[in-house]
Amino acid sequence: MRHRLFNILSALSLLLFGGVVILWVQSYDSIGSRGFGTNFAHEIMSVWGQVIYRYQSNGLHNGSDLFQIETNWRYLGFGYSNGSFIRISIPYWFPALLALAMPSFRLREFVRTRRRRRAGLCRQCGYDLRATPDRCPECGTPVATRAADGAMLG
Repeated sequence: MRHRLFNILSALSLLLFGGVVILWVQSYDSIGSRGFGTNFAHEIMSVWGQVIYRYQSNGLHNGSDLFQIETNWRYLGFGYSNGSFIRISIPYWFPALLALAMPSFRLREFVRTRRRRRAGLCRQCGYDLRATPDRCPECGTPVATRAADGAMLG
């Protein structure tokens, strides 16, 4: 049950990765940026390899922000600015990297299990099973035969 859940989540994560990559490529389109927003105060744009959220306050100012210091910073594609509007930018490589985390862990587990099975090692702890082919003496895991493995996969 646990492996099936991780497989489903890994597949959904790969679909999310594909969507992020498509948006990433489209953000470099020469036609222009794509923006989404319900009004002019909030805007989400996809432009030049990043997602930008922009908020511009159209409300009344009481004068307290007259001496507000502007803050601007940018690092590895992330950015923040709070001048006449607040702007937060996130590079597309970051959500793409997050979306690949679960599938990469699942792939690593699959490769490790397969390598241990071929080498005659226990799938759980990696103990050498050449002397005890029925059960792992280290962790007690029963050893599945090759025919049973094929039946479980089919």
